[in-house]
Amino acid sequence: MVRLSDLAVASLDELVDARLFGSRSEAAAFLVGAGIEGQRELFARIGKHSREIQRIRQSLKHEALETLRAAAGSRLPRSPRKGTGS
Repeated sequence: MVRLSDLAVASLDELVDARLFGSRSEAAAFLVGAGIEGQRELFARIGKHSREIQRIRQSLKHEALETLRAAAGSRLPRSPRKGTGS
């Protein structure tokens, strides 16, 4: 579900009316895909930065928990390790 302007809906309807697509959904999916493909370099940069942000967040979380554990005398639970199932 997405919200579109009246102009966008009218444009999708034109594509459907011209029988280029069978539905608004098909037309919208095509146009979104074309937009992503057209901005491939932008999405590559966004992905790179997003991964770096995630790495920094994980590092900050780890450092904060270790500091809090030390201050609380290890009363905080340890976070489960990846791949251990706990």
